Amino acid sequence: VTQLFENPFKNDGGVQKIFMQDISSHNKWVHHYVITDVHQDIIRQVCYLPENEAIISGSASSKSTVVICDLLGVKKSYIFKIEKG
Repeated sequence: VTQLFENPFKNDGGVQKIFMQDISSHNKWVHHYVITDVHQDIIRQVCYLPENEAIISGSASSKSTVVICDLLGVKKSYIFKIEKG
C-alpha cells in the first residue's frame, strides 16, 4: 500500500485534511466506525491501538475526558473523568 486515502496527499507540505463527510468515498483503504454516546463535548484526539483493536479518545468534557474502548464493544470501556483547571 502506497497511500491511505483515495486522493494522494500533495507534496507541498502542511496539514492535509480529510473531512468526515468525505471519508466514505475513501473506502478502498480506509474503514470507519461510528461509536455513539462516548463524549458529551468535542473530541480533541483519537488514537487507534491495532494490537488491542481499541480506541483511545480525549475530549474537553469533565464527564468523559479520556475514554478507552474496543471497536467490537465486547470489552469493558474505561472512562477517566478529569476536572478542568
